Amino acid sequence: MPEAWPTVRAFLAVQTQWRVSPNGVRLGLDYPGARAAAKGLGIQWKKVFGNLRLMATEVLNAQSETA
Repeated sequence: MPEAWPTVRAFLAVQTQWRVSPNGVRLGLDYPGARAAAKGLGIQWKKVFGNLRLMATEVLNAQSETA
């Protein structure tokens, strides 16, 4: 699905922008940092933000299932 590629690129770009608790549990994305990372790649934030939130939510859901 070529239309999903900008969101996938954004998701990969923001992997350094997770907020993490002291015990290493992901709490969510730091959206200002994520936006800056996406912008650095020329990705239009408004086009990917909704789908990026969905992907981040799925990561958090999967994490809670394994905890």
